[in-house]
Amino acid sequence: MESMKQVKNNNVDLISNNDPLDKNRALIEDLWESVLREECPNEQADRLIKLKELSYSNQVNQANSNNFKNKIVEIEENLRDAIFGWFETPSLEYDLITFGLHGGAQWMGASLDPYNQFLYIPVNSVPWKLRPYAQSREIKTFFNNELKESYKLYLNKCSACHGKNRNGKNIKYKEKQIEYVPNLVGYYTIPGIENKLDNLKLLNTKHKNLMVKQEEIEMLKKLFETWDKKINENNEIKIEGNGMAWSQFLTKDGLPASNPPWGYIAKLNLETGKIEWKAAHGDLKIDGKDQKIGTISFGGTALNGSDILFFTGTEDSKAYALDAKSGKELWSYKMSSAGSTAPTIFNHNGKQFVTFLATGGNYHNYTKKSSTIYTFGIDD
Repeated sequence: MESMKQVKNNNVDLISNNDPLDKNRALIEDLWESVLREECPNEQADRLIKLKELSYSNQVNQANSNNFKNKIVEIEENLRDAIFGWFETPSLEYDLITFGLHGGAQWMGASLDPYNQFLYIPVNSVPWKLRPYAQSREIKTFFNNELKESYKLYLNKCSACHGKNRNGKNIKYKEKQIEYVPNLVGYYTIPGIENKLDNLKLLNTKHKNLMVKQEEIEMLKKLFETWDKKINENNEIKIEGNGMAWSQFLTKDGLPASNPPWGYIAKLNLETGKIEWKAAHGDLKIDGKDQKIGTISFGGTALNGSDILFFTGTEDSKAYALDAKSGKELWSYKMSSAGSTAPTIFNHNGKQFVTFLATGGNYHNYTKKSSTIYTFGIDD
């Protein structure tokens, strides 16, 4: 067992509504706000915007300013086919962008101070994409002489990406979408799905290597209409809303498509309902440098009687101890992998100890795996 000394770290970034923002980082927040205000009633937009708290560490400098500008362009491109809002119905046609799918405040264990009526809550705040999708369950595909040439055209020009049954591709690694090609099933039988074959200009814009002709589009439309009706009559169309229907909304750099912190601890006053502080912890390597940015956490918290708040589960694989009064970091320890459950505090022979379990969990950014228990003595 190792002894843990309370070493105060004055470089911890707490979240504050008064600190100045780097203007490049603010561009992303402005983009999100404009989109949300356009799609939501004012009151709902205000509430949704507040879900995305900002960190005020000096994350962006002149060297990586272009990276943020490219990220904004990428986000805008993805948001063109998206819907937003509170309790919005998922759509077969658009991505539904929402927050809190993997734990706004409900996923990990919180800690209660019953004497002073404070609740310490780990919060994850990242955007997610949700979209159910249609799939063909057809076992054997066969067409008569009239449609054989149309089916051959589809096989030659479309099936390499969209598949022989038009089911597209949706490859995921846990919460991360690796590759996505939309399915082409149900244009003529499922209400609410836009028939994208009606827009030749858009189709050729997205398939510049094919340059489909109008007569070829007409052949495909006739094929799809007959094909959809046949598999619909045979009850071979299924709407999937399983784990493949959702993923984190990430940009090409692998980071969430919103401003950090993507995870933080919040101290809630149960008597007044006021948030006393929010503290972003968890280091992340960006542009080759470790930055205290506030990562997603799937661990949990534990509070002792000396106002030391322990928590774990951040992407940096660290065990943390915070000052429960201020949220500032007192101590941290790099473990073999990320913590995957709340710490355990116990007494033995008159001395207090805290134990952390490191397994690496199941989150896609937890790259290291182990099965290790760490126990530390807590100094008075």
